[in-house]
This record gives sequence, C-alpha cells and structure tokens, in this order.
Amino acid sequence: MEILLNLRPSITKLPSEYEEDIPLLGIGVCLEPEFDYLGRANQYKMYLLNDSWDDVMIDFKWWRADLMTTHAHGKLIAMSAVEMSTFSKEIFDSKAELKTEIKHKHFPKPIEKSLKPNTSALFSNTHFIRIINDRPMHFLSLFQIAELTKNPYYKASKTMDVDLSPLHDFPNQKNKPKKINTRNEIIELSAFQLELDLHYDEKINKSRQKYIIEEQMSKFQEYIAKAIRFKIAQVRIIHGKGQGILKSRIEEELKYNELVKRISSSGDGGSSIIEFYV
Repeated sequence: MEILLNLRPSITKLPSEYEEDIPLLGIGVCLEPEFDYLGRANQYKMYLLNDSWDDVMIDFKWWRADLMTTHAHGKLIAMSAVEMSTFSKEIFDSKAELKTEIKHKHFPKPIEKSLKPNTSALFSNTHFIRIINDRPMHFLSLFQIAELTKNPYYKASKTMDVDLSPLHDFPNQKNKPKKINTRNEIIELSAFQLELDLHYDEKINKSRQKYIIEEQMSKFQEYIAKAIRFKIAQVRIIHGKGQGILKSRIEEELKYNELVKRISSSGDGGSSIIEFYV
C-alpha cells in the first residue's frame, strides 16, 4: 500500500500554554486499537505523528518477511498526525521491520533508521496522544526530540568574499594579540547566513507568541553580534507583519547601537534591512 502524505488530511493541534511542560514525542507511529464485540483488540488504526516544532520530509516503509506492506512518503508538518490505514494485529510480529528516512533542517543529509519493534513492549504501553485529542494509543518512536535538536543548524550559504584579517585583531585584557583558531573562524564565517528568518517560529507557535518573543530576540541578538564580529555590511531580518511587536523590539534593540548605519523596511514590510558601518 502506497500513501502520499500530502494528499491525506492531517490532524494539527498546537500545545496550549498549559501544556508547555509536557514532553514532545518527536516523530513516530501511533496505533489506535479497534475492538470487536467481545472487547478484544483485533485491529489497529495507524497514524504517522510529528510531535515537534519542525516540518519534515519523510519516507516510511513497513516491511514484514521481506514484503513491504506500507509505504508512506511526503511532507509531515509540525504538530500534526496523518491517518494511514487500519491493519490486523498479525502484522505486528517479530517479522516486522520499519525503515524510515527523513529530511530535517537540522541535518545536512537525510537521516535513515531501521528498527524491529519489540511488540510485547509496544502493546504493553499506552500514551495519550495530545495531537489526536488525547486518545489512548500505543506509540512507537522513530526519532526522539533529542535526536532532532542536538545537531547544529545547517544550511548551505552563498559564497561571499570577506576580509578575514580583522579576525586576528581582537586584543585580550592584557592588550596582547589574542590567539584565534583561524580554521574554526573560517568555518563559522562560511556558514553565516545573510538572512535570519525569525517569523518561522511565530508561524509555528501562534498560540505561544508571548513566550516565543524572548527566544526570537535571543536568536536575533546572537545573530547581530556575529554579523558585527564578521564585519558584514548588510543583513536581512524576516520578522513578519502581524502586530509589529517583533519589529518594534528589533528597532528598539538597535536604536543606540553605534555600529548600525541604517534600518529600512524591505518588500511588503514583513522584513527589515540592517546596514552596518564596516
């Protein structure tokens, strides 16, 4: 059975401010039991779950005795679940094997994983799946949150010509030349992006705006510090239009920065161009 996730309706539910402390499950498979007239679970409705803050492209295959029973692929959006099909309990045995590949923004290459589920452990544990209306289900983890977040953000950057000589000019407290790991500086500089998208967090976390604004500003401050350190002439910040709260915070942050030459709106007002004295 082949399933194109993009054509399937998805169930999406963002956590409320009261659910902030509930651990996210990451990416996995949910099995909802369906009972016969005797009260026995004879088949299971299967869902693919993405209980994380990032969209992923996924290729999921369920094998049993060298025969592929299910193949689902496509985009699995953040905080969503997609119903795949209903299966009899017999397919969840020792012959079952899951092969999954995802493309994630934190990784330069697709991640592949193969696992053989421990069926006795799987069916002895029950989770209340928040995204699917807190319904009790058996959950099989494919990628845990820690696996998806402990890798450095990676994105191919445009080639740019930058004078690296200033990297050697930072004095230490004793006014002696500070030894700098030039190789690491070059690597960090080559990965620097001329654009920072802060609006992405806001789109995903609509119900958490008052909580996410400080995290956005923290990312912004770190980004601007690097831009100044690397003597970048101009960067673009995507903050979205909305109520203008994030844009106002950014302008207030830079108002008294002597290294900022000019701040101007770009495009439809959803982003700003920041120019520096270099």
